[in-house]
Amino acid sequence: MTIRDVARRAGVSVATVSAVLNQNKYVSEQLKERVQRAVEELGYQPNRLARSLRRKKSSMVAYIVPTITNPIFSQVARGVQDVMSQASHSVILCNSDLDPKKFEDYRSILLESQIDGLILSAAHDPATGRVVEAFNSKGVPVVIVHSPRDLEDVDSILPDDHGGAVKAVEHLVALGHRRIGIVGVKNSTSSRLRVEGYKEALEKAGIPLDDRLIYLGESYADEYGYKGCQALLQVDPPPTAIFAVSDLLGIKVLSAAADMGLRVPEDISIVAFDNTFAAYSRPQLTSVSVPNYEMGQVAARLLLGRLRRSESELKRAGKAGSPSRGDRAVRKLFDEELVVRASTGPCRAS
Repeated sequence: MTIRDVARRAGVSVATVSAVLNQNKYVSEQLKERVQRAVEELGYQPNRLARSLRRKKSSMVAYIVPTITNPIFSQVARGVQDVMSQASHSVILCNSDLDPKKFEDYRSILLESQIDGLILSAAHDPATGRVVEAFNSKGVPVVIVHSPRDLEDVDSILPDDHGGAVKAVEHLVALGHRRIGIVGVKNSTSSRLRVEGYKEALEKAGIPLDDRLIYLGESYADEYGYKGCQALLQVDPPPTAIFAVSDLLGIKVLSAAADMGLRVPEDISIVAFDNTFAAYSRPQLTSVSVPNYEMGQVAARLLLGRLRRSESELKRAGKAGSPSRGDRAVRKLFDEELVVRASTGPCRAS
């Protein structure tokens, strides 16, 4: 079965069939229907490899994630997939497991596969910059989602970590809390921005900063949420509220508070960040909700805009915030919403 058979069945030229299969917008609707009907009747499947060789386009993009088990990245991946499938692009999902060697291996594999574009969420290490440079040098556009943030001249779709943290702490302040601790993570840009937002909210409220109420764990592993809560509650006087910079840390803060005989929110209020697992804890966690699915959609549209050099695609990507366009790198911050649940309440400390 060849494209000539489809053309013969539809009563059109081979060029017309090719134009329809390649989604050429200048083909009339009547001809499109005839060709599509012939394709369905004959069960024709285009030779994707041959077509990609002719067009020098694979219609494939890749999304590299640190760990697909984290719902943040699975939500982003779903947004990317939904937009790309509508544009007849396949998405190759690559899970690096935070392994630098695996991350570097993906660079070679994907470049050999001649993907059209790359969406990347990666750890902050030297390998990330090398991978981005390798793709850019081959003319393959790259869009960053979530992280890293320290790469210049790269399109980036990012959560407003600083602003989200300000909202979380302002919520606690509005409930009357003045002794507010935070459980963060060392060597994490997202955590650093959230800690900075925490400090800004305290300053705006006229609450003196107490460095003893800042606990930074070695990673986002949930054990540091437990250890962080224990450490903060040993401070004299202890906090009446704790802000954890992720849901996983927040859930372990809940566990530690319960093990120490504290009731939530009667004795201590807890706020988390991400809103991925927050609704599954008991009590349910108040958490800053990050629009990961929408961020994935915008990243995909932005990448399509780079691929097509289409101003209309770039405008669609920038609807929510009108980012810079053209050949300049786009850097878009997404606003976040605080979802208030049962883990926060009025301060009742004497």
